[in-house]
Formats: sequence, structure tokens, C-alpha cells
Amino acid sequence: MSKILYITQRYAPAAGGAEIYVNALAQWNVKNGHEVDVWTSDALEADALWYPRRKKIDVMEEKIEGVHVRRFKTSPFFLNNIFINKAIRFILVRMPFRILRIIGSPPLCWEMLREVRKNDSFPYDIIHVSAMPYHILFYVGLLLAKKTGAKLYLTPFAHTGISQKDPLYKKYFDPLIKDFFKKADKVFVQTDVEQRTLSNFLEQKGVSLSLDVFQKVGLGVVPGEVLVGDRTRFRAKYGIDPDIPIVFYVGAREGVKGVYNLVNTCEILWKKGIVFKLVMGGNSSIAFEKFWDRRSEEVKSNSLVLERPSDEDKWDMFDAGDIFVMTSKSESFGIVYLEAWLYKKPVIGCNIEAVSEIIEEGEDGYLLPFDDSQALVEKIEFLLSNKEEAKRLGQNGYNKVMREYTWENKFKILAPFFNDKK
Repeated sequence: MSKILYITQRYAPAAGGAEIYVNALAQWNVKNGHEVDVWTSDALEADALWYPRRKKIDVMEEKIEGVHVRRFKTSPFFLNNIFINKAIRFILVRMPFRILRIIGSPPLCWEMLREVRKNDSFPYDIIHVSAMPYHILFYVGLLLAKKTGAKLYLTPFAHTGISQKDPLYKKYFDPLIKDFFKKADKVFVQTDVEQRTLSNFLEQKGVSLSLDVFQKVGLGVVPGEVLVGDRTRFRAKYGIDPDIPIVFYVGAREGVKGVYNLVNTCEILWKKGIVFKLVMGGNSSIAFEKFWDRRSEEVKSNSLVLERPSDEDKWDMFDAGDIFVMTSKSESFGIVYLEAWLYKKPVIGCNIEAVSEIIEEGEDGYLLPFDDSQALVEKIEFLLSNKEEAKRLGQNGYNKVMREYTWENKFKILAPFFNDKK
């Protein structure tokens, strides 16, 4: 059996697509008899990776379902001052020296680097790193792989669909990443477009990776763990009438996810006299909180915002909801679409290439341009008034998940790379 180390930006109880993926793999490894460690940050909320005062996890070392988790502070000592933290990152990422630009990449878990340099007895067979654009984590993984001779696996979760002029693109596709991929034994991607985008970018930077290095995996779900929601319990708990439809969103409340446009779209529909409830669950952000403070009382009274809902609340929400919307312009996959489909809900996503590989237009959901309020108004209004069509889309999505997107199927793809040390 192997000794495996996962290096990742956040781990349970922090939630997100990459976090779910690493958690699923780590627990699967443990069940297969492997010894599994996780090195991660202490961030609970996503923006705690770069904002020192956001919510953190206090427990720095613990065992979670057989996985030994070790957390490193994202903002130790003087870096807990938001102005100092931001100033240091601003300076470092603009320095001419590669190593300084890497360590200026959040999260500033410099103790990870110190741990690698002071210790020569890491007994790892496999080191797995995710996710972009957290370059320092990849650098730590690269150093450890060199020191131990372990295989280096990367799951980048490269977000595609964003313009090359967008600052977000420059964060993901930074020339710094080329050395990490050059040394990788395997790169697990979620979609064909992720593989093509990475290959093309690396080729431009002088790194040609064999197609054999890439393995398309995609995310998965465990139906028995997801299908435990209770719509009646959710509606009773939050005082939502059984006959009022629910449009819902689950994910980080950030601009790139299309959540601002969703709120604005719902406001247009409410002004037209269409009755429904908007429910949003997931991590907040400083930007969203400022946006939300400026919303009207009509918007707030017709909405329910759940900050990091419990598993019970989350699955109850999926069961109670009628239409799932996440028109995100920056995605590597989007596991929430699978979760909505398990509950036979129609989904609306953004027509970027990665999401277009998951959602089939008009068959199991709809694909719309980013921030197109009018298009979203039309689709939500149509689905609210055409329940049979909504039911057809949801059923098709459910069939697709059961056919292609269970973790049982995904683990069959991954098994040769984890269950053989040779």
C-alpha cells in the first residue's frame, strides 16, 4: 500500500468543487488501505486564502475519517494585518525572481516551505497537488516530489472560458506554472477543453506534454449520500409556502459565478408580478456582502441566504428547489449541476466550453451568455410556467448522472494510478 500526500488550498469542513474532489479521493484511498496525509491552509471561506480577517479553522491538526489533516496558517504573525499582507503580496508577485513571485501567491502558507526544507524523512509514494491558481502549493509539491522521489500528480482545476485579457485568466495561466507541469507524472483534468487549454498554453511557453500525461476524470457524486433531502422539512423550517416555487443557487457568492446577475434577474421577475423565492447557499465574499447591503427590501424579503449550510440544509434545499441557476463564466467543471440533476431539477449554466461539456442545451438544461439578464429572465419564466418541460430536463439530467458521473465510475478511472506503486 502507498503513502499518499494531498496538498490543497482548503479541506473539510471547507466546501467547494475542488475540496469535494480531494476529500472524495482521500477517503477512497483510505478505504483501499493507503495511508493518507493532507497539507492544507486554515481557510474556511474561500476568500480567507487572501483576506486575513475572513473565517479560519482553528484546529491545526486532526484526523478526519482516517485522513491525517495538517493545516498551515494563511496569515501568520504580522501577515494577519490586511494592509501588510496585501502590500507584501503586491510587491512579491512583481519581483523579477521566480521564487519570490511563487511565495507571493496566496495562500501565504510559508510554514509549508519551511517544513519541506527542514525535514528529509518524508516517506511518500504519491504527492497530489490541487488547485490552480495557488502556485505556492504546486511549488511545495514539486520540492517534495524531488526530495522523496514520489510520483507527482496534479489536478489543476484550470478555469476556462475567461478572456485572456481578464485578470483572472492571468492568475490561472501564469508562466510560473510551466515547471510544475513539466515534472508531473500525471495531470488529471475535468474536461476536454481544460486539457486543450492547458496544452496550448504550455506549448506557447515551450513545454510540450504528451497526451499520455493527461487523464480526463471529471467529478462525481454518491447518490446514496446526496439523495437524503426533505423538501417539506426545508420549507417548514424557513417558512416557505409549499406552493411557492424556489429558484436556487449553491456556490461561492462571487461576481464571476453570475450570482449578482441572478439577483438582478430575480428582481426584474418580481417586478413583473411573478411569485417565487430565491434561495442562495454557500460561502459569502466581501464583495457580495457590499452588493447585498445595497439591495432593496423587496429583494431581501423574497430571498433566503444560507451561509455555509449544513449537509441537511443543503440537500433539503436541493429537494425543495425547482430550478437551479449558476451562470458562472469561470469553471473547470461544476459539481453542483450533478447534485441538482440527482434531484431531477433543470439547470441553467453559462455557455462556456467547460460547462457545455456537462450541460446539453435543451436536453438537460440551458446555456446562457454570462450576465445576460434578459435571457435569464426568459428561461426562468419559461420553466416556472412549463412544469412538464422542467421535469423532462431534470429527468434527463438524472439519467446522465447515473450513467456517467458517479464516484464509483470515476474511481475506476483513477484506480490504476493510485493502487499500483510501481
